[in-house]
Amino acid sequence: IGKLWGGRFVGAVDPITEKFNASITYDRQLWKVDVQGSKAYSRGLEKAGLLTKAEMDQILHGLDEVAEEWAQGTFKLNPNDEDIHTANERRLKELVGETAGKLHAGRSRDDQVVTDLRLRLRRTCPMLSGLSGSSSGPWWIGQRRNVMSSSQGTPTCRGPNPSAGATGF
Repeated sequence: IGKLWGGRFVGAVDPITEKFNASITYDRQLWKVDVQGSKAYSRGLEKAGLLTKAEMDQILHGLDEVAEEWAQGTFKLNPNDEDIHTANERRLKELVGETAGKLHAGRSRDDQVVTDLRLRLRRTCPMLSGLSGSSSGPWWIGQRRNVMSSSQGTPTCRGPNPSAGATGF
């Protein structure tokens, strides 16, 4: 699998640019939710009639193998793996062949990113709220109006409810 964005460019990419654009060092912690999302999506494709039961089973088995390699620490990253999606897709294709390509029918890269991050937040947010004993955070958050700056010249008030944006998850 080549670079997702590389089709319209000619010549080599500067190694510094390659390193800057690669997110796999962060994305690798999303392997479990990426596999989980891909498994759910393959089941949906089978229900929609876009995959046969045999193709779905082949993909699910391949994704189980990918997950096992990550869990055992034996998953081998390739220098062309830009992110967790390309890494898992490449490995799935190595394991099950061309059937792996059907997993992306009607599914964009953005769909994968949003699904992975949402699944990750569903797991992480309860752990974080559990630290304070309630889902709304410690009682003292928001009692004082702390003025902070997220960037120069833009003061922001923290409070009264900094967890309000997390309720959608």
